Amino acid sequence: MNPAETPTPTPANLPALLPTAATVLQRTQGALGLLREVVQESSAEYWYERGERASELEEWIEAEYAFTQYSQRKSDNPNAYVERARAKYHLQDFNGALLDLNRAIELDSACKSAYRERGNIKCQNLGDYIGALDDYQRVF
Repeated sequence: MNPAETPTPTPANLPALLPTAATVLQRTQGALGLLREVVQESSAEYWYERGERASELEEWIEAEYAFTQYSQRKSDNPNAYVERARAKYHLQDFNGALLDLNRAIELDSACKSAYRERGNIKCQNLGDYIGALDDYQRVF
């Protein structure tokens, strides 16, 4: 029903209008809920927290996706790249993890967790013991 066609409430027609008002209220609440979700999902912090929760639950695909969403919204946080690298590591994407750790180090050359994680990958997965030693020396 078009708003221009909505009858003026009177005691006689009020019972007939109540379901319409309830429907409008329900639809408005639904629309507000969707709007709230859209606003929330556009927030970088929402995605970082979602990535952290996924990591805690060892849901690595979800964690990688969430940290990617975060990085698209806020690309200057080295910790987000370290966290995404950890997810990629668990997904056996060692090269992708190294790229993320390199990016974290570009953003913060003192990021010890990036050096530690990169050293672990070099040592345990790539057999690059000299490179791993160099990274470990930057941590300690």
